[in-house]
Amino acid sequence: MRLSLILPSLLLAAAAAAALPARPEIPPQDPPEAIEDHMLAIGRNLRRLRREISDPAKKEAVLDRLVTMQLAATQARALVPHIVEEAPAAERAALLQEYRLMQIAFLRSMLDLEEAVVRGDQAAIEKKLAEVVAWQDKGHAKFNPENHH
Repeated sequence: MRLSLILPSLLLAAAAAAALPARPEIPPQDPPEAIEDHMLAIGRNLRRLRREISDPAKKEAVLDRLVTMQLAATQARALVPHIVEEAPAAERAALLQEYRLMQIAFLRSMLDLEEAVVRGDQAAIEKKLAEVVAWQDKGHAKFNPENHH
């Protein structure tokens, strides 16, 4: 008896999923070997995003860039920056915690920016973009000072 209820439910769910608009898939890539690869992906996409974000015709490209940045930040969050690895043993745990908390805040700022873009709220977009840039600058100043500009 229950099987007769499950099958129609599965068919209905499959039909509903097929009706959703398709988003472009992010092509699979080999995982970067180092934290720098993730950070470079974030930086490259952020530079392009800043040029495109005010153009409503590029909304989907901006959203795709944000997803790419979020994925890179999520992967980088699990890695250990060189400055932490090279720190005295007594300081490593606190530095690693600070790094991870900073990465969480950075990721949250990107999610907030994505929400503003989806809503089309230009004032919020400008504010949230400034927050993303500020978190990136703060992270570089603390954990990659030799490349901070």
